[in-house]
Amino acid sequence: MKKPIIWDLSIRILHAAFGLSLTLALLIGFTVDDDAPLFAWHMLFGLIASGLILIRLLVSLIGSRHAKWKGFLFTPWETIRYMVLAPFGKASRYAGHNPGSALAALGMFAAAAGLVLTGLFLGSEAGEEIHEGLAIFLVVMICI
Repeated sequence: MKKPIIWDLSIRILHAAFGLSLTLALLIGFTVDDDAPLFAWHMLFGLIASGLILIRLLVSLIGSRHAKWKGFLFTPWETIRYMVLAPFGKASRYAGHNPGSALAALGMFAAAAGLVLTGLFLGSEAGEEIHEGLAIFLVVMICI
């Protein structure tokens, strides 16, 4: 029996490029002083990630069934039920995103978009703190 392919090639490439650009931006951002010449690469990888977010938004409107926004939307009850049952292996199986991964993906999209906006438009001390806090939140979400 042939295994069904849920994620098409465009989503796979987009996901890999997004993950790579975010990883490089985060690594440089956490390890390099913002006065160092290498810091320009942090900004470049952040801009690449922002472009990929825009492409992902477009794909969510015109893409395949599992790539569309509808695949991220679950009722609160379905999400709670999934989160309670998943650790015990009792949760329902889903093609595409399950309620937990959908919630995580939406949180990561929001954090990544917030990183882009704070990186581009908030040059103040408070803006840098918000930017760094969002970066830490994103790393925690990725690790979870």
